[in-house]
Amino acid sequence: MNRYWQLLARYLRPQWPRMVLLALVLGGTIAVQVCTPLVAGRFIDRATSGGARRGLGTLALVTMGLALVAQGMAVAETYFAEHVSWSATNALRADLLAPVLGLDLRFHSARTPGELIQRVDGDVAALANFFSQFVVRVLGSLLLIVGIVALLLRDDWRLGLAMLALALIGALALYRLQGFAVPIMKSHRQSFAMLSGFWEERLLGTEDLRGIGALPFTMRRHAAPLGAH
Repeated sequence: MNRYWQLLARYLRPQWPRMVLLALVLGGTIAVQVCTPLVAGRFIDRATSGGARRGLGTLALVTMGLALVAQGMAVAETYFAEHVSWSATNALRADLLAPVLGLDLRFHSARTPGELIQRVDGDVAALANFFSQFVVRVLGSLLLIVGIVALLLRDDWRLGLAMLALALIGALALYRLQGFAVPIMKSHRQSFAMLSGFWEERLLGTEDLRGIGALPFTMRRHAAPLGAH
């Protein structure tokens, strides 16, 4: 786990101003998500109580305003997250490409250009969400759960404890499942890189394959990496 945090720190440290803005936007989004049900619940209570309905219009406007604010924050969150992810992954691509270009011909003869492209670009692209939203999403989800549990405890302590227990069980399950998910993801990325290399070589040699009548043979060969993927 430490190496993941080190990887995050290395490539996100230059992006810290945008990360701060992203965290602020995410915090505002969570606050809106917590407040909107409260305002909507108060509106419903007043509308169905049969008593004085003064202020219903104001509550309705506040609810709609919060919904609009949530949409605006979602746009801002996407903007900052994409900017951070592209900047971080581009730096990682450069760090990966430099040593690959310096390797000897034996290394490049054993691997197709398509496989290397997939490793340098495709695998890094898969980390975009990890770089841009991992930390803020984890912290944001934690704050959101704390807010929901606090509200439920205020209304009914039994519901609050049930939600807290459910959240703890879910967190424990995710922690235990990561040991199974990582090897599967590694195998998936490896097979996809091999498949990309197969496609790249065959597409570049399409005219030659047609000339020697090797298209059926190529399609049969295609089944092996496709099945692995």
